[in-house]
Formats: sequence, structure tokens, C-alpha cells
Amino acid sequence: SPSSSATWSVCTASPGLVKSLGLTRGRSSAASDEGTCAHEIAEKILLGKLDAPPPGFEAVMHYVNTCRALIKDAVWYAVEVECKLPYDPDGNGTADFIAFGRDGVLRVVDLKFGKHKRVSVAGNTQLFIYAWAASEKFSPVLPDEFDVAFGVSQPRIEADTQWWEPDKDECSRMAAHVMKQAIVAATGEGAEFVATKDACQWCPVRREKMLTHCPAYANAISAVAPSGIEIDLGPTDEQKITLWLNADKIRALLDENDAAVWAMANDP
Repeated sequence: SPSSSATWSVCTASPGLVKSLGLTRGRSSAASDEGTCAHEIAEKILLGKLDAPPPGFEAVMHYVNTCRALIKDAVWYAVEVECKLPYDPDGNGTADFIAFGRDGVLRVVDLKFGKHKRVSVAGNTQLFIYAWAASEKFSPVLPDEFDVAFGVSQPRIEADTQWWEPDKDECSRMAAHVMKQAIVAATGEGAEFVATKDACQWCPVRREKMLTHCPAYANAISAVAPSGIEIDLGPTDEQKITLWLNADKIRALLDENDAAVWAMANDP
């Protein structure tokens, strides 16, 4: 799905591993339920079905106001748009807000209601896929040539919406990369395990603490494990490990020095 593209567009072996372990990409939680509710509230306000957000959801108005500003200068716009995925005929994705402006720019805005982790908009594959899918869905009402811009609204982290405006060459390169990685991830042919901070952040294997099944993550963490902690991780269950004996220490290291750890692990 587009929401997990930050993982599979880098670690193409992830979908196969997740499936083999019987895991799911998403699961219900208080945070996810709150995010779903925030999207529903924002949609109702933008469609005129609700005047104001209920207590606890006032922050969605930052996103709503961003969309309203775009609506004022839009040739057309759409809220909560379901689109066919260009790399998967059987797949669908839902874009939060899309508007085509009088300046010839197709803008896609995504609402992130979480309050702990900042999502970067530059190079965001999820938003790119939504724009790609929307350009195909709305091709009858789009000109042959147009620019695109992507916005991420994280109202509980920062009031202003982040924007990214890639040029046509960058869009072409990204489309080719996403298509290639999607095919590899779906078929498993030539799939590779690749551990990076962004790719592993939302991976179910990391979420469920089943790290022994991922050689790339194991190697990255082993490379920067604190002295005195012995870790023997491998891609098979037969290899003995001591990770779980030291899980709290390693988890604390990641939480306290996440960026530094990943920088060291990926800079031999």
C-alpha cells in the first residue's frame, strides 16, 4: 500500500517477510483510531457537514485551513479520494486532499495527526504515489502538462504545512524507482533486505520485535551495539541469539540516540 511504501520501496524483501510471519502492516491502536477520527472530522468540515471539530481535535483546523486556502484558487478539488494504484491494478489508495490550481499545479496534501514523529515531505513516496494515481484518475480534466506539489500537515507537531515541489525530471526518476521496487516487492524476485531508519521505522517485523528474522536490521544494530553486549544475529532461526536478553538496553540506545545510531550503522 502507499502508506507502507517508505518500507517496501527501500527494503523490497519486507512484504514477503511480513507475509511469511503472518503479520499485518497496520493494526488498531489508540493512536491509529485517533488518526482515523481526525481524518473523518476534517473531511466533514471541508464538505460542510460539520462546523467545528470536537474537543481534543482542534488541531485539525490547521490542515483544514491549508485545504481551504487551496480551494479558493482551485479549478477543482477532491476530499478523501480513492484511486487505483498505477503499479498494482488490484490495489487502491486514498489521498486526503487533492486540488488542481489555476496556476497549473496539482497539489496533494496529507494529514498526519500523530504528535511524536515528524514526517518529511521531500521524497515522500506515499504522497508521490497518490499524485501519480490521481493524475491517472483525473486525466480527463487535467492538461497534458502540469506541475505537482506535495504537502504534509502535522498540526500537533507544527502549525505550518511542509511543501515539496519536485521538477519533472525528479518525478520521472521517482516514478521509475517506485514502479521497479513495487514489482520486485510484489514478486519477490531479486528482493533484498535493506535496513535504514525510515524503512524500518514502521516495519511490522520491528514493531512486533521479531528482529531475528531480518538480517539487515540485525547487522545494523550489531554494528553499533554497546560494549559488553554480545549479539549473534542471523537470517535463520537456528542461529542462537542473545538479543532478547539485552533488548531493553538496545531499545533504550535506539530511543535516545536514534539518528546517531542509524548514521553510524549506515556509514562504514
